[in-house]
Amino acid sequence: MPTNYSYNKTSDGFHVIITPASNIQNKNIRSRITQQTDYGINGGFFNPISTTKAPTECLSIAVTPNNTHDTKANAKGNSRGTAFIYTESNKTKMGIARASSVTDLKKQMGTSVAYKSIISGGSLSLKKEEEAWLKDLKDIEKFDLNGTLRYTDSTGRTGLGFKIVNNIWQVYLVVHENATLKQLRNYFIKQDCFEAILLDGGGSSGIQVKNSAGTMVKYEQTRYIYNMVKLINIT
Repeated sequence: MPTNYSYNKTSDGFHVIITPASNIQNKNIRSRITQQTDYGINGGFFNPISTTKAPTECLSIAVTPNNTHDTKANAKGNSRGTAFIYTESNKTKMGIARASSVTDLKKQMGTSVAYKSIISGGSLSLKKEEEAWLKDLKDIEKFDLNGTLRYTDSTGRTGLGFKIVNNIWQVYLVVHENATLKQLRNYFIKQDCFEAILLDGGGSSGIQVKNSAGTMVKYEQTRYIYNMVKLINIT
């Protein structure tokens, strides 16, 4: 049984990995998750090429300390929901803010912060009413709710949220094979997460992880994706 994370599939179909924030990082893979040996979920938005060719253009921030070439939240520089993992006083912590770039995030949070990973997608704004959240997605983040996000459609959905449990920043990595965006958001609300972001969905949604019985759980997305949120320690 792994000690650095837990996995379960809920009765309503959500695949859920729970792990400390210190145990995740961005990894740019440009392949399917199931072609990797890492465990985790798919990352943020990108320009897909096909089901067999690696994408070359990332449309979301996907950064680790040694990998800083994907620095904008999207090609147009819109401000979008961005998760950042950092260390402070020898403790790994996590936050979520709207940012248009790594530079913008550091301007908001401070350049002295020791960032470990920065991953953007879109805001789920758990503390707001649904109407206000959708208005911000459209007006601030410039998402096409009927196009890019297919808000009312049941499709593959992926998200990342967090809350603090016993002074440990715990991350929820969540994938559903066929849910609406509202259902994904409501999952994080029901778990009393502090905040959450959506990641790429549809043919990009995917997960690879072992359950407590040691059986590999795989949900294969159809696209070659740009990046994933990986578990660092899988034991």
